[in-house]
Amino acid sequence: MENIENKVPNGENQDTQNSSFFSENVSSSNGLEAYPRLRFKAYLDAWNISPLKDLASYGNKRTSVNKRHFISTENMLQNFQGIEQYVDETVVSGVKFEKNDILLANIRPYLRKVWYATFDGAASTDVLAIHTNKQNSLFLKYIIANDKFIDYVMGAAKGCKMPRGDKNFIMDYKVGYPSLPEQQKIANFLSLVDQRIEKQRQLVEALKKYKRGLLYLFFETKKPNKKLSELIKIGKAGGTPLSSNPNYYNGKIPFLSISDMTNQGKYLYSTDKYISDEGLSNSAAWLVPINSLIISMYASYGLVAINKIELSTSQAMFNIIPQEPNDIEFLYYYLSYLSFTGYYDKMVSTGTQPNLNAEKIKNIPIYIPLDKKEKEKISNMLLTFEDKEKQAQKILSNLEQLKNGLLQQMFI
Repeated sequence: MENIENKVPNGENQDTQNSSFFSENVSSSNGLEAYPRLRFKAYLDAWNISPLKDLASYGNKRTSVNKRHFISTENMLQNFQGIEQYVDETVVSGVKFEKNDILLANIRPYLRKVWYATFDGAASTDVLAIHTNKQNSLFLKYIIANDKFIDYVMGAAKGCKMPRGDKNFIMDYKVGYPSLPEQQKIANFLSLVDQRIEKQRQLVEALKKYKRGLLYLFFETKKPNKKLSELIKIGKAGGTPLSSNPNYYNGKIPFLSISDMTNQGKYLYSTDKYISDEGLSNSAAWLVPINSLIISMYASYGLVAINKIELSTSQAMFNIIPQEPNDIEFLYYYLSYLSFTGYYDKMVSTGTQPNLNAEKIKNIPIYIPLDKKEKEKISNMLLTFEDKEKQAQKILSNLEQLKNGLLQQMFI
């Protein structure tokens, strides 16, 4: 077999389709055989087309195992890798699976999590076990991880789960597959791509942890010398236009939500929702200028961001225009440090959901260096490190997109 370790892309602008070890075909099918668009040059034969049940079977037998051999949907979501992560000997029951089986989550939010079993065990009833033979198991994993298969399964899902009854429709899915040698070569190549992605993911997580370490290093021993209110030029919450009035929405003013903050992180460049000038005028919402600090107060409290577009927010966010514009990065890092240390957990009000409020935020004790050079040094060091983290995340995103493209083009 050709050594392909050195051909695994590194996520930086590869044109995989033009690689010397791939060739392109125009996909065609007569219902019994077909050709994938992208394949290894050594293979020319048409692929066979048949239902998944010709290559695998659906497992639904129950068994009992100790917890270290048990897989839940949460384990799959957390990229659970092996039984060594468990020490709990509690005996639990579930759907039996075997080494080389493919596990597919049965709950809609997790449906795109596909797990390849590396040991015998049991899974929760929210996990489907698909039995394969050892020769084609890894190849079938990539068939099942393909968006085409997931979309097929989700199309049959009702509500949050697939039908509780007969799930034979899974086995009716038409699968394209080549000879075993080509299956193995495809599976080995994609496994190497997965390993590269996992290494990059570990690097991103390590950089995030290191950044937290830097925040602790800079701020843990510093005694607060200001209240946040002393550093604020304007600070107030937003407001929400009356939702029953359609004239207040779908205008041109970006309207920030908690999900926007969660998805975008430090810098905010867009929003999913918009309000109209009329909505802005008839609510407590206001235009928050570019390079303001925004802190979430409700539910997912303590999120901190800097807006890079003029926007408005709901009352769930406290918006800050600092006295000194140059303090924006430093204040972002200090408020983020407080979030990492759990400071906001001590501030929340109890009720139907934990919330912060404007007065509590204004009274947050802040450390801010009196020496401007020290303040700039801390901010610049963290910004430099953040750039490394951002570049690592970009490479990870590129690799994930590349893998998705390969899955679309290397399979029928």
